[in-house]
Amino acid sequence: MMITDVLDSRLLPPTNPIVAGDIVLVATMAFACLDPKPKSRPSMLHMSQEFLSRRKALATPLRTVSLWNLWNRKMDFVHQSNEHVISAQV
Repeated sequence: MMITDVLDSRLLPPTNPIVAGDIVLVATMAFACLDPKPKSRPSMLHMSQEFLSRRKALATPLRTVSLWNLWNRKMDFVHQSNEHVISAQV
């Protein structure tokens, strides 16, 4: 299942890569909060730091990002000079 399958179908898919990156980040962090082991879940401090610091463009089309990849945290957060890019491992 792709991430676009769970987005509100009444809204147009985001065309802005920063907005797409934000959607992927939120989904990835939500899955991290579902870890069965409480000690493995991120702290609220970690979550807030991630949300405040990771405004990144999505390097691949949003329609190519699967929930399986997000669940397995197979998202590569790549820092390239001053530009931040999120690229999905397929």
